[in-house]
Amino acid sequence: MRYLMVQGQMIVMKSDGMLMIDIKTFKGREVSCARLNSCFTKPYIRSTDRSDMMPERLRNALAVVAGLFIGAMVNGGLINLGMMVVPPPVGFDMSTSEGMAAAMPHFTAMNYVFPFLAHAMGTLVGAFIASLIGVGSRMTLSIIVSIFFFFGGAYMVSVLPAPMWFNVLDLVGAYLPMAWLGATLRQKMVG
Repeated sequence: MRYLMVQGQMIVMKSDGMLMIDIKTFKGREVSCARLNSCFTKPYIRSTDRSDMMPERLRNALAVVAGLFIGAMVNGGLINLGMMVVPPPVGFDMSTSEGMAAAMPHFTAMNYVFPFLAHAMGTLVGAFIASLIGVGSRMTLSIIVSIFFFFGGAYMVSVLPAPMWFNVLDLVGAYLPMAWLGATLRQKMVG
């Protein structure tokens, strides 16, 4: 339900599109939005609900973009941190995909911990941010963010010769479960 103020009177907009108003001319009857709009001009209608300041679709699109951007920053930061904590094999150029592909047969299991954490935490943070900023179906926004990250992960799986156990763990555990967790954390923290 939304609450609007029309010429100082409270109007309750119900989910079925009907309005319950308390103005002398309508005497508390339910009227459709179209009938109300024909009776009052825009300057007299002022919303007390600030969530409609920006159109819902635009806000949701910006929420997804913000989630992708912040999640990508977390992902990149953890990848860089991982290379400092668990150094790659010596003698390989890790700045190119060819160098990474050449070095991967020499990786230990520890070298795969930070890439998994980066993918999982980037998706988690991105999904949380999207569900925090967005309106409406916040779980859907989180899943949209995770799908973008999933496609990035699937591309890396196709390009780099990582072991099959890592590919399966990464694609199954780092994306959709983190979207669900991000939206759930937002729900528990904010309500």
